[in-house]
Amino acid sequence: MKTRSLMDSEKLLERLGFDYVKFVTPAVSPQLSRETFSDILPALASSENVRSRKLAEKHLYIHQKEAFDSLARGENLVLKAGTGSGKTEAWFLYTAAYRVKTLAVYPTLALSNDQIERLSDYCMSLGLKAVAIDALRKEELVRRSGARVVRNMVKEADLVITNPAYLLNELKRIGVGKPAFLRDFIGEVGLVVLDEFDFYGPRSIAILLGMAQILHEYVNPRFQLVIMTATIADPAEAAQILTEINGRKTAIVDGQPYRSENRTYLVLGKSLKKIWTTIAAQRDKLVEAGAGRDILKALDDFEEFRRSFFKVVETAKAAGVDFPDYFGDPSEIIKHYVDDEALTLVFTTGIASAEEFARKIKKETGESPRVASHHHLLLRTQRREIEQAAREGVVKLIFTPRTLSQGIDIGLIRRVVHLGLPQTVREYWQREGRKGRRPDIPWTETIVIPFSQWDRDLLSRGVEVFRKWTELPLEKTLAHRDNDYRKLFKTLFDYQSPHKRKMLSREDVLFLRGLGLEKDGELTYTGKMAWVKMNFYEFAPPYGVKRWRTSEDGGLRNLEDISHVDLVEKFQPGAFDPSSDGVVAEMRTGGRMGRIVTAVVVDSLNESRLRRHDALAPVLEEYQRIKQRWGEEPNVVRDFHRGNIKSVIHLVAQLPSNGFGQFTEFPQRVEWRIYSGRRRLMTIGDRTYVTRDAKVVEVPTPTYGIYGDYTYGYAVEASPLDDTALLRLGASFILIVLRRIHHLSLMIMKFDMIVLAERKFVRFYEGECAGHLPTIDWRALRRDVEQYTPDELDEIILQQIDEEVYADFLARKLDWETARSYALKIIDYVLARERIALQLGPTVVSLPRPSRALKLASVAAVPLLLREDLRAGLFCIGIFDGEENKVYTGVFEMGSPTESTSPILSELSSLVDKGFALAVYSLETLQSVLEETGLSSLRALLTGLKHSGQLLDVRPLLEKKLSSDLSLDSVEKSLSLRRSIEPGDLLARTMLEKRRRPSMRLIRSKPSKLAEILELYLKEELRSVYIAALLAKHYGADGDENSARR
Repeated sequence: MKTRSLMDSEKLLERLGFDYVKFVTPAVSPQLSRETFSDILPALASSENVRSRKLAEKHLYIHQKEAFDSLARGENLVLKAGTGSGKTEAWFLYTAAYRVKTLAVYPTLALSNDQIERLSDYCMSLGLKAVAIDALRKEELVRRSGARVVRNMVKEADLVITNPAYLLNELKRIGVGKPAFLRDFIGEVGLVVLDEFDFYGPRSIAILLGMAQILHEYVNPRFQLVIMTATIADPAEAAQILTEINGRKTAIVDGQPYRSENRTYLVLGKSLKKIWTTIAAQRDKLVEAGAGRDILKALDDFEEFRRSFFKVVETAKAAGVDFPDYFGDPSEIIKHYVDDEALTLVFTTGIASAEEFARKIKKETGESPRVASHHHLLLRTQRREIEQAAREGVVKLIFTPRTLSQGIDIGLIRRVVHLGLPQTVREYWQREGRKGRRPDIPWTETIVIPFSQWDRDLLSRGVEVFRKWTELPLEKTLAHRDNDYRKLFKTLFDYQSPHKRKMLSREDVLFLRGLGLEKDGELTYTGKMAWVKMNFYEFAPPYGVKRWRTSEDGGLRNLEDISHVDLVEKFQPGAFDPSSDGVVAEMRTGGRMGRIVTAVVVDSLNESRLRRHDALAPVLEEYQRIKQRWGEEPNVVRDFHRGNIKSVIHLVAQLPSNGFGQFTEFPQRVEWRIYSGRRRLMTIGDRTYVTRDAKVVEVPTPTYGIYGDYTYGYAVEASPLDDTALLRLGASFILIVLRRIHHLSLMIMKFDMIVLAERKFVRFYEGECAGHLPTIDWRALRRDVEQYTPDELDEIILQQIDEEVYADFLARKLDWETARSYALKIIDYVLARERIALQLGPTVVSLPRPSRALKLASVAAVPLLLREDLRAGLFCIGIFDGEENKVYTGVFEMGSPTESTSPILSELSSLVDKGFALAVYSLETLQSVLEETGLSSLRALLTGLKHSGQLLDVRPLLEKKLSSDLSLDSVEKSLSLRRSIEPGDLLARTMLEKRRRPSMRLIRSKPSKLAEILELYLKEELRSVYIAALLAKHYGADGDENSARR
């Protein structure tokens, strides 16, 4: 029989001959108070339950005692402390000592089994009744005992544990007067605990706080509120929200986490000295290939070589240097952990690799019961059995792609192995957070084994950059009191309630009306659907989209449902599904128009299977042709796991342009990005970069689905002369500063670029509605951008923001100063809007009302390209004479109009003959539009009018007066000229039309809905140009500038 003991990975790696870099993070332990738990709860000490007796002996941490005292004074509480700091016991102590009925809300009960077991044991020891209930557990309990018994069981409980989704469903029933299982219990509750607060995104936080507000107003005004958090950005603001909800003072308590000493081993490979000498002996090859001084320096110093190991070997490969294999099979290390007394969790890059390694190690060690794989393709009962076996010490080695990275607390994990690093620091620490959650664990281990292309990209910057990446502060948890999403949720709830609806304020009704959700005392269809979709985890119906996996025998296996937002963003035809190591091969649709996606079908990456699908067969053929051209063997499965092929779904978003509003997004196309296995060298300064050739192949199939919600957006128009690629780089620089200095998540603060005709807009928006965008101090942010010094870690962050922007940045030799200058330019456009509003304010009142009598007419044109291959689409030209709009919509093909444009030319000539001056906002921009659509006769007419002094070119006149770049968008916002159709709305509608791949026959028919939106957009633009022209003439009348036909 084998003798098993705690294993030291440092000794294991040395015994196996692996080189590594070691980092040690010292232990942290919160300060203890004098009181023990048994001093406050004596019954714990005499309990038959071992867990309760152990708790009884422990001294309270200082923050636990402060939290208990605050609650005992009747205050609310925000407890900010890290993992393993006893936050659960802090509030439970108050619940038990004062017999306070408590509602504890956890993100999901499935991921909170450990907390539920602990709380159940404590309650049993103290004679308290605890009930855990969510939708699934309720159904099971009702089926077993009946609804009346379950209702009484919940009512009589001292502690009810639930999740937000179930609580929201119960509140919806309470709001309209329907029976609810939690109603009676909530009526008597004295404490509401919002635990694991950091799990939630800002939208979920807004709903969660809205639910607390509803509980207080509808059911019970007497309870205290508690937030348990580790990373909340502003605990004072969270405390203020709690106080506003129930009127109680809110205490803020900070506590240190409990953390054992952790030893991190970054595994480099075997025989590094031999590899070093072998590569150094071929120095001439490296020099000839263009290696920089950083590589050559590493060839002279072994310690420098170790620190830059991955960069050097990648460079050596690119230079054609031969050297021994430095890393074999990771299972050579991992298999030894089967004999460890501690539990090891191995995170892999996918399900296939988790299964493969588990199977291999079982075979090599013969320890089948001690090795398991854990992923969502297993039945829920199978996953629970594995978790229980791990708790009981039977399973010692678990391979998992992701299902054990959040929430599940087996409690006995001592070691985490990263077989490939995750893409984000948050996920890295979620993985790390699974281990060392017990004070009796003296030390823990982190083993990093590079496995994927992402690992090589990160580690090629050097070991110190990897360490800096792991130490990057986590993104802040945002709880803004003025987040309008909470107001939206609460106001819709009140509107649905017969009792509360009568009490709605005028401001609340106007808020809904401004969003198009209410009209004439009733919710609109959009408003009713908004309430139906107002669910906790996404703005969609309370059920997901079915996902099926094709089996080897051709049958279908049901996988976990996907969310409606994931359908749009991740599960389109041709897109890879990393969670099941497959590719989306089919979309099942239904509904009256056949456009509602009811299910997606995922097939294997096996090439013979891919050829069976019409959309995938030509993409596979092109992939194989590209690989052969590169002299590489095509293998989709291998390239997928190595990161040499991935799918990208291009989305189009319709966003609010100046504050809170509705947004929608839909997929426009799907691409495969194929990367060569061969490397190329690029030297920038003293540093060497290894790049790879890449090709893009579009999947020739329609896309499906639209997702919508509400968020904050802010659009600013740039100059037509600005470089679009550099605007994207500048916006990315702003996001980097927001991430590094302000710790804002890249998933929350986002941007996109739109180009409509020659107009360019940068749009910032919140991926999840946080309410942070309106609070940004752009002047302070400008100072941050000016003073920020980018480092190598920012190259990684830029790559995560946008790979295309990063590739362009690399081609520009890492020109951070150009990136900074464009970031400042974008911020200046934002600030200019405020400055212009101040300058124009007193001028506006003196402008005359638009009228034919002014002898002024505005001219504008907009093209919509619907087929790039045919250079075909619609164009719209219009004239506004101060009283009437005249617009003309036509078709262009191969860059020329398909119909005569004489009606619009005749109208313009007639106005000129009548003594009208014509005004355009930017003649240069308009001329480019006319050239694109082939309207050369109109272009010549405007040029002639300019030379004869009969055309007013507005933008240069205003910019000279205001000493600032001045877009039409800035004029509109400054003068409060509202649009019903924003540029982004028109572009989104165009892209929606394009994704249907319209035929020329359809384009020539001038699709009525698109033409209607186009003409409305142009009419509003004509009005704005007219007002801007009046302003320019006003300045001209003051003698600041000559104007046409003053």
